[in-house]
Amino acid sequence: MRFKPVAELGREANARGAIGPWRTARADYCAGRLRLLLASSSLAALLIGSGAPAAVAAPNCKVIQNGGSVATVPNSLATGNCILVEGGANVSGNVINTSTGVLTTNGVTSPSLTGITISNSTVGGSVSNAGKIVAQSQGIVIDNNAVVSGGISNSGIITAPQNDIVLTGVPTFTGNISNAGSLTSNFDNGIAINGDGAATLFDGSIVNSGMISAQGDGLNVGSVSTFTGGISNSG
Repeated sequence: MRFKPVAELGREANARGAIGPWRTARADYCAGRLRLLLASSSLAALLIGSGAPAAVAAPNCKVIQNGGSVATVPNSLATGNCILVEGGANVSGNVINTSTGVLTTNGVTSPSLTGITISNSTVGGSVSNAGKIVAQSQGIVIDNNAVVSGGISNSGIITAPQNDIVLTGVPTFTGNISNAGSLTSNFDNGIAINGDGAATLFDGSIVNSGMISAQGDGLNVGSVSTFTGGISNSG
């Protein structure tokens, strides 16, 4: 009996089509893997190229006066978030959140956490809230050497975790601070005159005829060397 060499058997099997289909299936399998690898590589390249999602920018106040001179700075929108007067701005009249105005802060850093901020600027009239302020930090802040000649008043609603109305970093303040509305501070004070250099001279009165609900003090006065005027509460 003659045994055929393996090479000869292979040639005969190939001629009968025994190896051809196997080679075709093998080729299809390899081509499929190649397509899968190419698709995976393309996806990886896309993910690497795109990088991390862009950071969401902190929202700005919808009402901003940065420098310059204006007559008034008002908000009467029910969809407001905050009012900011800064950069040496000169407001000859009032800064006001009117009776129809609602300021609901939605920021991640100051000043967009505060309802109304007056910083390093001059207001010839008053800073007032006749509407509603719902703040993430403080309700009304006067700071950084700001001048407010006509005082601060609230006849609306202010709700804040920290101070509802605060002076800080204001060496001289003239005018009254009055509340005829509602002040609610979840963790701090209703009205506060404190902080570094809060007010060396406070020339005016503090008058409450409304409601103050505070976890800290209804009124906190500190770091004031000269206080002229009086303090009255009929609320």
